[in-house]
Amino acid sequence: MMTTGPEGDMRGPVTGSGGNPGVPEVAERLQEAGMKVVSIGGLRERGGLLTGEPQPIEFTERVVAVVRKRDGAVIDVVHQVKG
Repeated sequence: MMTTGPEGDMRGPVTGSGGNPGVPEVAERLQEAGMKVVSIGGLRERGGLLTGEPQPIEFTERVVAVVRKRDGAVIDVVHQVKG
């Protein structure tokens, strides 16, 4: 599940599932089922070890997409990458 804000309970990449610390019961149930559960910070650290730290991305002022909630409210805009 991907969602904005604290509503997301879990993330599930190949290296292990990362739980939202605000919803510990989900991680506990997965651990009881034998699944590997790591912190979100642990997933970020693992990603950095595997790929290196990303370089900053530069953007133009041109908006190429608008992100909206189900009710139509604008929650973000996506700008064109420079280059």
